[in-house]
Amino acid sequence: MAMKTRKRQPTTTAPLIPSVVDAVPAPPAWEAGHQITAAQQGVGLLVGRSDDQWQIRSGAALLKARRAASCLLQPAVGDTVSFCLVAPEEAWITAILQREDAPEHVISADRPLRVEAPELTLRSERMHLQADDTELVADRLHLVSQELNVFGATLKMVGQVLSSVFDRVTHHAQHHLRHTEAVDRVQAGHVELQAKQTVRLSSEHTLIDGHQLVKARGGQIHFG
Repeated sequence: MAMKTRKRQPTTTAPLIPSVVDAVPAPPAWEAGHQITAAQQGVGLLVGRSDDQWQIRSGAALLKARRAASCLLQPAVGDTVSFCLVAPEEAWITAILQREDAPEHVISADRPLRVEAPELTLRSERMHLQADDTELVADRLHLVSQELNVFGATLKMVGQVLSSVFDRVTHHAQHHLRHTEAVDRVQAGHVELQAKQTVRLSSEHTLIDGHQLVKARGGQIHFG
């Protein structure tokens, strides 16, 4: 007996599929009727400066422009720069593209400048730091140098522990005053004190101990 096959009828309710139109993001604000300020990019040559404005020669046009805040490199006459023209009388220098002959590059800002990074490395053959007031704060500071020279009118050091190790120490001063509240001890293989005029030892108790010899020599010797 032949079996009859039944054709499957298509369902009348299809599953809900997101529309392609719904997946498209909303148009930006300027497409919704808001206008943005148009700008024109250009390249030119700096030919002069007047106060805080620079003169740019771009083709046959001569424009006046100011340096953008993001352009930290100080422009110089003769530089090839990239500028942004936002109005007929308003142009901004955005980058220094090329510099022919300049003795140095200067990074400048019209307000305090701060650099933040997890680690900062400066490397140069010669470094010169000049400031009216300099403050260095660190939990740990290491200075490693083959030769260290410190020059100043006043040098002040305040701390809890001072430890120094040298092969040779040479000290010269017009006046040397030292004050120790507790113990002042000198330990050496040979100690020599020499004065041109007077040597004075004063204490409540003075002890002089020589294991083998105690010698005093002078034109006059007074005891008591």
